[in-house]
Amino acid sequence: MHSLCMELQCHLTGLETKLALKDRALTEELNIMQMELFYVRQQLSELSQSVHTIPDTATDTRQTVDNMEEHLAHVRDASDKI
Repeated sequence: MHSLCMELQCHLTGLETKLALKDRALTEELNIMQMELFYVRQQLSELSQSVHTIPDTATDTRQTVDNMEEHLAHVRDASDKI
C-alpha cells in the first residue's frame, strides 16, 4: 500500500508540475496577446487621427487651388491688357 501511495504522490507531483508550466505558458501567451492588442489599439488611434485630418487637408488643398486659379485669372487679365 505504501508503494502505491508513493507512486500516486509521484504522479500527482508530475501533474502539478505540468499544470504549473502550462499555467506559466498561458500567462506569458496572454501577456503577449495583451501587448499586441495594445499595439493594435495605438495603431487604430493613430489611423483615426489621420483620417480626421484628411478632410482638413482636402479643404486646405481646395482653398489653395481656388487661390491659384484666382491668381491665374488675374495674370491672364493682366497679360490680355498688354
